[in-house]
Amino acid sequence: MSWPDAEDLLAEPRGRRLCWSLVDPGDHPGWDPVQDAARAGDLTGLSDELAACVAQSDLASIAAETGEMELLAAVGASVDAAMYWQEPDDEDLALASQAVREALLPVARAVTAAPAARWWPTPAPRQRQQYVEWIDDYDHSPVLTGTAAELADWRSETIKDERSARKRPENPSANYSGHWWSTPRPSRLPSTTRSIPGIGAVGLILVEDPFDWIEARCWPVQAPPNVPIGVGGDALGLLSTDVSVGTE
Repeated sequence: MSWPDAEDLLAEPRGRRLCWSLVDPGDHPGWDPVQDAARAGDLTGLSDELAACVAQSDLASIAAETGEMELLAAVGASVDAAMYWQEPDDEDLALASQAVREALLPVARAVTAAPAARWWPTPAPRQRQQYVEWIDDYDHSPVLTGTAAELADWRSETIKDERSARKRPENPSANYSGHWWSTPRPSRLPSTTRSIPGIGAVGLILVEDPFDWIEARCWPVQAPPNVPIGVGGDALGLLSTDVSVGTE
C-alpha cells in the first residue's frame, strides 16, 4: 500500500507534531524564536522563518537514513503529547495554521518517503499482533472471548450516559468531567499492536498519557481469518497497527 499525499500527514495534530519534532536547522539563528513562539501558542508572522529553518534541515537524511526506532521515538513523543480530554496545548494550536502546514510540508514529504515508514499505512498484520500488559498494581491480562457481550454492555451504558447528559451543565467549559478513555474501554475490550522484528510491540513505544511504567509483558495474539477485527486509529490517525481482537 502506498502513502497518501504528504499533506494528509499534516492534516492532524499528531502528524504536525511529529514533523515539527524532526526539524533540525542546526545553528540557524531564527530557530530559537520560532520554538519560543510555538511554546507560547503563536507562530503568527514566523511562518517564513520556520520555512527557512526547515530549508536548513537535512531532509534527505530523514528520508534515507532515519531508522524505524528513531522515527517511532518521534511518533512516541507526539503520542505522549496528546491530551484528548482537554483543549489542544499551545504548540498544537500554533502548528495548526495553514501557513505552518505549508512550511512543514517538506518535512512531511521526507517522512512519507522514508523506507522506515513504509509499513505505517499498511493493513494490520493478523499474524504479528501483540497485547502489551504493563506490570503494575492491576491485572491487564488479555481476555479474548465474550467480545459481543462486552460491546452490547458498552452500548447499553453509553445510551444511559447520553440520556443522563441532559442534566449536565450546558456550558461546554463548565467544571464537569466525563469519560476520558477511548471507547469501548480498553481494559474491557483489549487492543493489540503489531510486532516489528528487532523492536518488538509498537504498543511499548506509542503510549498516550503514560504512567511511570517500566516493565511490561507482551502476549502474542493471532486473529483467526474468520474473526472480524476493528482497526483503530492510533494517535497519528495514520498508523493502522491497532486492532481490537475477540472471539465469541
